[in-house]
Amino acid sequence: MAAVEIAAFGHDERLEVALHLKAHEGEITEQICQRCGKLLEFLEQEESSRVLRQLLSSAIKSLGEGDLGYFLLTLIRLATRNLHLQLRINEVSLLGEHAFITLVDYISQNPSPVRSRDIVEETYLKFTSDEVRVKLFQDYMHLQENVLFRQVEELSLLGQVSQLSESDLVRDAQIPEKLMGRLMAILQADDGVAFFHSQFFRVIYSKLIGQERTRQDPAQILEMLGTKMLPSLDPQVLTAFKNVIKQGFYWGVQHKEREINEMLEEYYPRFHANPPTPKVQRILDFDLDNPLTQICAAHSYMTYDLHIDDANYGLIFVNRANPPDFTEEDFRFLTTFGGALRQIIGNVILTNRLKEMATTDPLTGVNNRRQFETFMEIELTRASRYSHSVGLAMVDIDHFKQINDTYGHQVGDYVLVELCELLTEGLRATEIISRYGGEEFTVIIPQADYDVTLVVGEKIRSLVEEHKFEYDGVEFPLTVSVGVALFPQMAVNRNGLIEMADKALYQAKRNGRNRVCMAAAEEN
Repeated sequence: MAAVEIAAFGHDERLEVALHLKAHEGEITEQICQRCGKLLEFLEQEESSRVLRQLLSSAIKSLGEGDLGYFLLTLIRLATRNLHLQLRINEVSLLGEHAFITLVDYISQNPSPVRSRDIVEETYLKFTSDEVRVKLFQDYMHLQENVLFRQVEELSLLGQVSQLSESDLVRDAQIPEKLMGRLMAILQADDGVAFFHSQFFRVIYSKLIGQERTRQDPAQILEMLGTKMLPSLDPQVLTAFKNVIKQGFYWGVQHKEREINEMLEEYYPRFHANPPTPKVQRILDFDLDNPLTQICAAHSYMTYDLHIDDANYGLIFVNRANPPDFTEEDFRFLTTFGGALRQIIGNVILTNRLKEMATTDPLTGVNNRRQFETFMEIELTRASRYSHSVGLAMVDIDHFKQINDTYGHQVGDYVLVELCELLTEGLRATEIISRYGGEEFTVIIPQADYDVTLVVGEKIRSLVEEHKFEYDGVEFPLTVSVGVALFPQMAVNRNGLIEMADKALYQAKRNGRNRVCMAAAEEN
């Protein structure tokens, strides 16, 4: 907004008056609240008092600077954001007049610096001039257009949230940036963080003031170490430091998303157990335990809890580094946005849980037989298309019935669970483990030739043989027999491959157990 100067008095005189009025701002605020109570009766008393305090503070600032620009900007912003366009332009102008009239009354009734009344009255007359009235009207109409535009943006963003699908949340890494970018633009936020922890997907997005300006490229840091600091560094320290840099950490006051994620993982349980009051958090309300208020210049911030359950939780954080504060209208929109997003996320998690129940063995947590058959079809189709092989290992626990009969079914269940955890940790992530039935398991080995299939089979056998199985203080040995087969060398389809691996398994049993047998190609 262009300056509207008032130049009849010197800077020192104006500053003296402004400092005097600022020192008594609390008393003057009480007077303006009494004067404007009816005009702002549609607001709650606390919000009305806060609006008038901001207005009065901006009037005092303009007195000290000899420029009405800041006061006019504050008046328009309060009328649009805090008063929700419920005042007509003449009522907005009247609100501004009341600010200066209140200052005149206070000066008249209390000891004040020389010429205080003259300075305030001159500013008041400038405010009521035709020039300023026209400017106020133009700016008010312009901001009204902005408010209407914001309402359209809000509806558009809520519509985008309502159309989110499972694939968007789970697979599209740009969704958090798109949603948070639009939310921050609507709320005119300087900083924003979105964090969500789930067994199905993870989200961490942050945009903090200066984050990109001050971040040093890891390559530049390593180059600096190599050229300038290498002679003075212990080689082991240098190696450790390089590893830290490569993992994504860096020096400076800024924080990468990895570090923010760690902060929020540690902070969230306290945040959820003792949530802040559901409103805009201003300086006196700050949660000093919130790490986000410590890594950004917080002036006015809002948070929304995205808690679904103990395994699926998160939060949204937005902050303004400078005045004006967020409004209650801003908080209402954040709540609406967060609620809509939480509902969509909840539905996605429920869908994934139902899928998991349909495809996962409830005891061991690995894939069930139905999911194994699905993965087999996928891998065999891919192998046929790209002309490579797929290995299959059939695994059976030796003397499992004897374990159940001797130690009981609880120990039998423990063995099944422990075996699956052992294989999950010991095999590569690309090797697909499933429970085929009872004590029998399968491992699909994508893109495997004859030798790789045998190596994986032997690894399965040795992992089990070398593991210490112990239940309730009782230790007992455990071994498995493994039969392996290869597609397309030994079978032309899924059923044929399973049959070949099963024959190899029984060959391993007949040969004395605790061994790996490869199916013979001529058997097909």
